[in-house]
Amino acid sequence: MKTLFLSLLAFCISLGLRAQTYQTFPTQNGIPSILPNTTVKPSGYNNQTYKVYEHQNGIQNITPSQVIQVNPNGSKEIYNTQYGIKEISPLQVIKPNMTGGYDIYDTQYGLPNITPSKSVQPNNQGGYDVYNNNHGIREITPAKTLKPNQSGGFDVHQNQNGIPSILPSSVIKRKD
Repeated sequence: MKTLFLSLLAFCISLGLRAQTYQTFPTQNGIPSILPNTTVKPSGYNNQTYKVYEHQNGIQNITPSQVIQVNPNGSKEIYNTQYGIKEISPLQVIKPNMTGGYDIYDTQYGLPNITPSKSVQPNNQGGYDVYNNNHGIREITPAKTLKPNQSGGFDVHQNQNGIPSILPSSVIKRKD
């Protein structure tokens, strides 16, 4: 779940949300918590690098838990960190696909798998649908739906048989 959510954050960053800070909030009965559980913000020294910080009781950790690297070819790489230092090989790679969306590849030994584990496609509501892939074949119905919200971010809805839940399971908000 954490890896998928970070992939969604990386995807949101790819939509032109550069040089901005985003936070994720868990929800209860569709109402976002007042305390964020994750913050993604640009690295101060590189516009193509974003750092992901976890929160404990609303307080941001000192060191990032992950780093998102945006490459010139449009792909993104998500790295775990050890004591705030980026690991050598990426955890996931996100690449643009031919249908206007993105494919999310898990990695082994730093190399992306041949087939994507998830696909993200634009939907007709101005948001995005996230599909699980099985042996490289996309499922028919989306597992999650991202709907634009008034804060400039997205409400993340779990889907049941392709139908989004009425209330969001989490919220992505723009902080600045």
